[in-house]
Amino acid sequence: MTMARPPRRRRKAVQGADDRWPEILERTAEIFAEKGYERTTVRDIAESLGMLSGSLYYYIKTKEDLLFALIEAFHVRGRDGIAAVEREVTGDPVATLRAVVAKHVELNADHLVQTTVFQNEFRHLTGERREDIARTRREHEKRVEQLIREGQEAGALRTDLDARLCALSILGMLNATHTWYQPGRGVSPAELGALQATLVIDGLGVGGAGSAAG
Repeated sequence: MTMARPPRRRRKAVQGADDRWPEILERTAEIFAEKGYERTTVRDIAESLGMLSGSLYYYIKTKEDLLFALIEAFHVRGRDGIAAVEREVTGDPVATLRAVVAKHVELNADHLVQTTVFQNEFRHLTGERREDIARTRREHEKRVEQLIREGQEAGALRTDLDARLCALSILGMLNATHTWYQPGRGVSPAELGALQATLVIDGLGVGGAGSAAG
């Protein structure tokens, strides 16, 4: 997991103090996922770590610093993971779309706590932080839409469906995984990704059962 660096450092850090930053983010994610951002206090987080609130402020200025660090790390992981599968599959928009969908689901299912925090608590970010993450989300939406359009232009995907609405519908389905998926219940994150990618490609594919008759 990519860990964002602490937003603030004291000039003279206690030796070894920064070693707790990954632990702080992990525990914070668990609490945010369980209680929600608004209902969680800095004291809650500090006490769960066996720290004083003042000690936690060594790393942060506000509670939002923790939320942004978690969401930024989640986004970096997702961006890098999607970019990696796109490099492996080139030239075929449908194969690329399948790989992107599968990886999106796999990453979400493999990091359920962080996914829950992102999907449920993103709205609490403010200012440039919110806009930075929102811009990245829009870029991902547009990329999925672009792959659908390219598949339609190649004659591989149905042209009677609006590419943008398809992209938003697909991402809505994928981003809801954290609400029902339970690890260890018979299907792995990779298997779930492959299954949902098949649902997407089959649903959009020319000649499928749902295709409009001429």
